[in-house]
Amino acid sequence: MLANLERRSLLALFVGLLAGCSTRVEPWWALVPAILAFLLSPVSRRFLIGAYLVGVAIGPSPDVEFEPVERFWEGQGRLVSVPMWTADSQTVRLATDQGRFILRVSADQDLSLGDVVAFRAFVQPPSESAA
Repeated sequence: MLANLERRSLLALFVGLLAGCSTRVEPWWALVPAILAFLLSPVSRRFLIGAYLVGVAIGPSPDVEFEPVERFWEGQGRLVSVPMWTADSQTVRLATDQGRFILRVSADQDLSLGDVVAFRAFVQPPSESAA
């Protein structure tokens, strides 16, 4: 009896955490704990709800998509993070007078922390897009 309750509680923790983390990206995942809550005991239901709320809090944010604009935004910024490398590019974090931005640049550029980087982007600066 106790082993069965522990097994159900662990299953509720796992499913709740998985559904909570996935809900921010795919909202239909919220149905999984809602349906499962009817099948569980009150103790396991508490584990499920708690794990779901923790999963929502720590889950990934949905990707932000930018609408294309007709003009370029040119600027320069100081590199404030170590570049993260992928196969053909590197992702860098720049501090500019408009704020901080994350850009992907080609891998052939040799960048180090503190370098000033000039860039030309296809997105509007945050101050213009918020207005």
